[in-house]
Amino acid sequence: MGLLKIKQSDCSLLGQIILQYMEKQQISMTEVANKVGIGRLGVRNICLKQGNFVKANIHKLSRLLSMPPGKIYYLVCKNKIRNSCKSDRVNFVLRSFDTVIKVLFDLSEKSNRKPKLPDYQLIDEAFKSISFMYKNDNSCINKRIKNKV
Repeated sequence: MGLLKIKQSDCSLLGQIILQYMEKQQISMTEVANKVGIGRLGVRNICLKQGNFVKANIHKLSRLLSMPPGKIYYLVCKNKIRNSCKSDRVNFVLRSFDTVIKVLFDLSEKSNRKPKLPDYQLIDEAFKSISFMYKNDNSCINKRIKNKV
């Protein structure tokens, strides 16, 4: 545990995977940063629940962790949803996100479009759709409350 500067409980799902990788490889966050090609604080920021993720790092982390880029971005989006939703809405929004992803993947499979969009781009489109829907949902709720008052 001496290799870790942050606790698993402070980390997003992706952060926990990175910490497990560090433990398994017995390397420090600085060594991960060097392998990925970003700063140590950037790695720490990716790991934290409230951290920020830069899309440019998807492929770098994918190579390091031997995970598909789509899986990495899916975990990032789930973390963003958890951080941005009201607690009573999180599960609903996460299920909606998964449904939109499934629809986009099904449409992509049935499409004649060549080349197919990478998984992480489909997940990004699903995330944008859910973000838009959630923002509109909040504004509708607020309008109804204002109209009743």
